[in-house]
Amino acid sequence: MLVSIKILYFSILFFFLFILFGPISFKNSSKLKNEPELHGNFLHITDFHPDPHYVNNVTALSRCHHKHLQIAKKPEHMLKGISGPWGAPATVCDSPVGLINATFEWLEKNWKNKLDFIIWTGDNSRHDNDEKIPRSPIEMFRLNRFITEKFLKTFSNKKKHAPHFIPIVPSIGNNDIFPNNIISAGPNELLSILHEIWSPFIPKGQHETFLNGGYYYTEVIPGKLIVVSLNTLYFYDSNTAVNGCIEEGQPGTIEMKWLN
Repeated sequence: MLVSIKILYFSILFFFLFILFGPISFKNSSKLKNEPELHGNFLHITDFHPDPHYVNNVTALSRCHHKHLQIAKKPEHMLKGISGPWGAPATVCDSPVGLINATFEWLEKNWKNKLDFIIWTGDNSRHDNDEKIPRSPIEMFRLNRFITEKFLKTFSNKKKHAPHFIPIVPSIGNNDIFPNNIISAGPNELLSILHEIWSPFIPKGQHETFLNGGYYYTEVIPGKLIVVSLNTLYFYDSNTAVNGCIEEGQPGTIEMKWLN
């Protein structure tokens, strides 16, 4: 699937933005000493779904994986779509690594020095939709590391007396866990590994909160704007490991009390 890039986009499903000191104009706000320059832009990016097994010029029926289903042999498969070098839009196929690389190259060239912060709403692994190439936890975490390293490299800041990179706020997607959709109450091994991968983005004072529940908050514009990253999988009907917010002691109930 194509990467969804939305500049100046607000996703209420995953994040709440809180303005602490009333309405602000990013560009016209009085600038304090050592305060980062504001541009008035943020990036929301989601659902990378990188697929290291992606093959060009095969049918989408094979999840864009298998050459034995090439279009020349089975014309009826053409109705399901054909994989291209940059993906197979509107099919069940995920993103080729080349598309991921091109996306970050474009962001670095066009937006690196024009963004105040980034909201990154998960799904950094391929779908587990091919029985012949089942997804493993090792692959899932490796793909999360791959996307994390792309962010760190693309948005690194080489200016003196400046943060290493602009604020980047990740949240957990239903394909960032194994099996997909299922995550038990924390602390657990899955949250521990994701915490290790995303630790550069989680602020001091929030590490224990993330380890316990996969949610946290961060100040993306000092003194003016906070982003809260929720673990919505604890509210998700398909997550059979928990029971939403119905009962006391459920991780979803605990998360809502934390938010309150």
